[in-house]
Amino acid sequence: MENPATNEIIASVPCFDESAVEECVHRAKEAFPGWRKETLSKRRGILEAVADRLEKNREELATILVREVGKPLMEARHEVMSAERVFREFSRMDISGISGTLIRNEKNSSIHVIKKPIGVAGLILPWNYPLTVLSWKLAPALLTGNTVLVKPSPYTPLNTIRVGELMDPLLPEGVVNIVPGDDGTGEALLKSQGIGKIAFTGSVETGKNILRSASDSMKRVSLELGGNDPAIVLEDFDMKQLSSVFWSSFRNAGQICIAVKRLYVHEKLFDRFVEKYVTIAKRVKIGNGLSEGVQMGPVNNPEQLAIVEGLVEDAREKGGTIHTGGERIGMEKGVKKGRRIGSGKGGGIGSGKGGGIGSGKGGGKERGERGAGYFYPPTVITDVDESFRIVREEQFGPVIPIIPFTDADEAVERANSLRFGLGASVWTSNKSRGIRIAEELESGMAWVNTHMVVDPKAPFGGVKESGFGRELGQWGIDEYMDIQTIYVNK
Repeated sequence: MENPATNEIIASVPCFDESAVEECVHRAKEAFPGWRKETLSKRRGILEAVADRLEKNREELATILVREVGKPLMEARHEVMSAERVFREFSRMDISGISGTLIRNEKNSSIHVIKKPIGVAGLILPWNYPLTVLSWKLAPALLTGNTVLVKPSPYTPLNTIRVGELMDPLLPEGVVNIVPGDDGTGEALLKSQGIGKIAFTGSVETGKNILRSASDSMKRVSLELGGNDPAIVLEDFDMKQLSSVFWSSFRNAGQICIAVKRLYVHEKLFDRFVEKYVTIAKRVKIGNGLSEGVQMGPVNNPEQLAIVEGLVEDAREKGGTIHTGGERIGMEKGVKKGRRIGSGKGGGIGSGKGGGIGSGKGGGKERGERGAGYFYPPTVITDVDESFRIVREEQFGPVIPIIPFTDADEAVERANSLRFGLGASVWTSNKSRGIRIAEELESGMAWVNTHMVVDPKAPFGGVKESGFGRELGQWGIDEYMDIQTIYVNK
């Protein structure tokens, strides 16, 4: 695999085939009876210990994130701290109903309901926030007594592997198994009869494929899929918040599922808003995330960069106005493309006592020439609407279309017109009006005068084609439990 800022080969990572995945499933199934019988206080203590280990190794983990994801070091540190917080929050969270809820208790009969762990869960991670999403899935899965297989993205496996190494001394053998690989590895998880739950974060199309494959064995499935989040800026918007709106689109080079990807701005302030927004975009410092002062890194991989470039070119050809950006930067032609993941057929990666998790740091520079990297500047486009692909599709990169509207009802209708429904925001000086409009938006989450705020105790997830199921809070805990009703004839 390679560093997206330099294209230097930084590691060779095994690719687990079906037999290697099944070996890990067997280990997880063997570990499940003992793990589910562990006391809740013991499992809570382990989650707290995981948080401590993340904190102690924060700088190392952040540096790995920069090298494999591409984000600036400060953002990477925040990601590690976010994961620490999630593990700590879940270690203290109530598991409502796990000890049983009495529904009826009469002279001759009683009914009570209990919640039980599903068994072995398959956790499939994205490349944009690998450690954050790992914590969202792994903490509730372990807390509720499940054992797991974790498949990181082939673009960003190193952080997950390193966290597995840090967790290894804390857990019984087979409780957590790291299974790096490609699409074939993911398909092996879906096919396995020993896995009872799949938790996936990624694209809509992949989510649909997971549903089809998981249906063969009726696996429980939760999907956090793509978002094409709208932000509605009303006529009474406080221009002092413009920088907040900007970074709600361009943090992590726009590679966030809940980033603002469509910006609807009231016509009364549209021209002034665009002018100031473009000014901020032109001043963003772009570069290697390990360099001091860098605010935005590269797009993570060439496939995603091609999607971004294609959407911008489509807008350009159809008459969209590109105010800044719009062209790839910092890449010389003719640089040889490097491999991202090795082809070793499994063996030796998985948590528990023994199992040697590691990634090998060899490789040298197959890329790394001056000017290398998947860099694309903040790009601002106007004179587009929902008929343009740049508005209709999720760009997942450093590009934002800005669209004028005349009244709030029109903005809400346009915001709700697409197939996505992950997040949305309203920006206004009138808080109560903002709340009313937010409640009209078809999204799993909505913000007023902010965006991308996530709390470990609040549910996270989408509606429509942005998926179903929830992560975080009590709702995230319930995703890893089955419900059983017990009737007793006295």
